[in-house]
Amino acid sequence: NNNNNNNNNSTEDVASFDINMGCPKKFSTAGGMGSALLSDVDRACRVLRTLRNHIPDKPVSAKIRLLSSTAANSSTNNNNLNNNSTNRRNKSLSAVAPDVTKTLDFIQALIERGGANAIAIHGRTVGHDSTLPAAWDALQEVVIQTKTKYPHIPILVNGDFYTRQEFTDYLAQTKADGVLLGRPALYNTSIFRKPTITHNYCDTDDTSLFGHNSPLLLNKTRVIQEYLREAVRYDYHYKNIKYVLCEMMSSGRSPTPRLSYLPHIYPGKQTINQVASSQSLEALCRVWDVE
Repeated sequence: NNNNNNNNNSTEDVASFDINMGCPKKFSTAGGMGSALLSDVDRACRVLRTLRNHIPDKPVSAKIRLLSSTAANSSTNNNNLNNNSTNRRNKSLSAVAPDVTKTLDFIQALIERGGANAIAIHGRTVGHDSTLPAAWDALQEVVIQTKTKYPHIPILVNGDFYTRQEFTDYLAQTKADGVLLGRPALYNTSIFRKPTITHNYCDTDDTSLFGHNSPLLLNKTRVIQEYLREAVRYDYHYKNIKYVLCEMMSSGRSPTPRLSYLPHIYPGKQTINQVASSQSLEALCRVWDVE
């Protein structure tokens, strides 16, 4: 567009730009986007630098994953692979083993060559199944070293922070600047509720207070009902709402060791089948007793 006014106004409603370099889905990687950028550092840096050069008044950040070890992948291929589940699991873990040095080198390039104003890091490599725990130890090492070298660059962490206690402890240990929540927020959006000085339990020394049974958490039925009220308020398409509700009612993609802490108990006996069979927003509201 050669209209200077349009060019000047095109980003006035944009606060910042965040480049997703972590999505492993084929629709992203097939076009060289998403996690495909993790193996093309030159292109990744060019994307960031182009934005910084052409829109200098807007911050540019990148969301990445831990990079995997090529050596681990090679050694895995040469293993004597048996068909028992233990060896298959070990193969999976080896193939996605995080490489701290490669990750740090990639982050350095994004900051120094690409001009990234902030970096978010997911604690899994490409291929690291979500039903296996995130690699918190490797993530911690990456964050600590990055914050030591670039204390002025905000670093965000992501991956399996299912309780407020977990992510506040992790931020304190690593000096990371923030946390991103995906599946934990879907399980119970009230994980974002913060303690205030008016809460009596703020004076306690119990370090596990804001865990899975945190007094800040609302029951899941109330969370879903409030979500549906917002859906009605903004007239969302029922198919989108139905998909989100099914995700909120399932922990199938959460780490297996977590499942016992993620119950799905609803006093109204609502089921995923009831939600999935609903053909309108009104029908979804009836399932959840929302007027």
